[in-house]
Amino acid sequence: SGSTDGPRTALMALPSSTYDTATLVNPGSNLTDFTLIVDLSRMSASWWAAVDTSDGTKGRAAKDSGPTELACDWIDFDSVNETGLLRVKWSGTLSSSGTQTLRIYPPQSGNASVAANATYGSDNAYDSDWAAYWPLHDANDRTANGYDLTASGGVTVGGATGKLGAATDFDGTDDRLDYTSGAVTAGT
Repeated sequence: SGSTDGPRTALMALPSSTYDTATLVNPGSNLTDFTLIVDLSRMSASWWAAVDTSDGTKGRAAKDSGPTELACDWIDFDSVNETGLLRVKWSGTLSSSGTQTLRIYPPQSGNASVAANATYGSDNAYDSDWAAYWPLHDANDRTANGYDLTASGGVTVGGATGKLGAATDFDGTDDRLDYTSGAVTAGT
């Protein structure tokens, strides 16, 4: 159990079991504070059996060593169809050698939800090089920058069905998504 999560001060203890692991592919050279993506459809049957909520913000991710909890963003988490994506910010060095393992804890109703702006929330799952991230199930920026988009030309954001749920279909006739509050630049 944990506390209600605003910017997080009290940490929830990570469980000692009921998680899947992913061995990371080593980068060509060391990376610092790097954002990873995990395809949740690859989690084990026992991991999915442990999921008892459709609220992805009740899941956790951590380095296997420690374990050290990491910021994560549960994108299009679908507990019925057993799909979704998980963005995780690897804090510290992701080494070019050795074995580095990520623990992925299933969303469970007994866990506190992690607010987007909390230490381990979705706003912090992206390294500082990300200007914005739009999976296009909606037009909302998933980073803390808040570069939300507005649809133009007849496109309906989230109006199509994709491999992970809602998607956006551009028909090629003047469809676009605009950010109207200024230019999007890296590092902003």
